Amino acid sequence: ARGGEPLATIETGKAAAVCRSAAGGEGVAVGGKGADPSVWSLEAGKAVWRARNLPNDELDLAVPIWLTDLKVAEGGRLLATGHGFVASRLRGEVRLYDTSAQRKPVARVVAPLGEEAISAVAVSADGRHVFAGSVSGHLARLDARMSLKPVERYRANAGSIREIALHPTLPLLACAGLDRKMRLYNWGYGGGRWSAERRTGPVASVYLKQRLTACLLSSEAGTAAEVRALRLRGAGDDEEEADVGEMLSELPEAGAPEGGEEEEQRQPTGGAPGTLPSASKRRAADAAPSSSAL
Repeated sequence: ARGGEPLATIETGKAAAVCRSAAGGEGVAVGGKGADPSVWSLEAGKAVWRARNLPNDELDLAVPIWLTDLKVAEGGRLLATGHGFVASRLRGEVRLYDTSAQRKPVARVVAPLGEEAISAVAVSADGRHVFAGSVSGHLARLDARMSLKPVERYRANAGSIREIALHPTLPLLACAGLDRKMRLYNWGYGGGRWSAERRTGPVASVYLKQRLTACLLSSEAGTAAEVRALRLRGAGDDEEEADVGEMLSELPEAGAPEGGEEEEQRQPTGGAPGTLPSASKRRAADAAPSSSAL
């Protein structure tokens, strides 16, 4: 903006809860609750592509639109969207559009992370990989060549994921969420040393004290000291998970009696330790008059 004034203003006509740069910076992609994704030209000020909603359901009612996030691939042709309301349930859905081919999604998957809403998505530059995060912290990589089937899940997230960012040239993924941590993953597809170092846990993490809703990855290379410091910070997630697993393994099994109660049940009343009184002795004890009766 020049002098605080916007360079362009677009009236989308519907709520635009999500807005991303598209067409190499010459356009924007918008969408939201009740608004299907659309791509707008900044120069013309009008929509150049609009998605079409799914066909009506079995009751001939319009399928609700609840778009929670969208991302445009580097080439500007592919667009991935995340949804939070599907078939009258919070099941979540991920769709992949080809804006140069058609208005309907070329691939879609319902509930890829379980019965929960999708809160963040990202798509690789070649369009082969789509990443999805959920409101409960699940994060997975979906393969577009397999109808967006989840092929790899990433761990250590404890809160709702609000943003997923991909590095422009390296197979690195950053995510931020409500657990106040920004985590960096190496999804390492494509061979070379990145594939050899790939793992489902984070390679780095930073605690940032605030609930996070956005993050970006810079194309600039960091110094060796900065990379080493991030790796040391990321090792803490594995140690925390190991400590939690060790504590859970020490808990008693459900339904098992406590140690003191078990010893009391094993110790009989009267007689030698470890032996039970006979039936005749029990009957004689029941028949004997009590001291209060005398």
